[in-house]
Amino acid sequence: MHESEMEGIRARDPETDYLQDAYIAGDMTTDEMIAALDRHYKPQVKRSHESPCETAARLRAEMGIELKEGVSKPLPKAAYDEMWGEDQCPSAPTRD
Repeated sequence: MHESEMEGIRARDPETDYLQDAYIAGDMTTDEMIAALDRHYKPQVKRSHESPCETAARLRAEMGIELKEGVSKPLPKAAYDEMWGEDQCPSAPTRD
């Protein structure tokens, strides 16, 4: 495979650059290149299937952040009204 055939790989990170350079130099076979890229990218692909709550929980765990009790409870409507000045905004038009 020539260098021009490798142009499909455009991920810009040091690991991918290293693998691509090793492949072009003939230091690894196509199968080795595919296996190495799979090992490198599979954790990232697996994460894309996480729900937003799972991602937030994983990131909190990685950073050692603990939620305080009651943090996940939604605010009451009055809190949003106060925050956005609901009483100061003109009311929405109504249908007759």
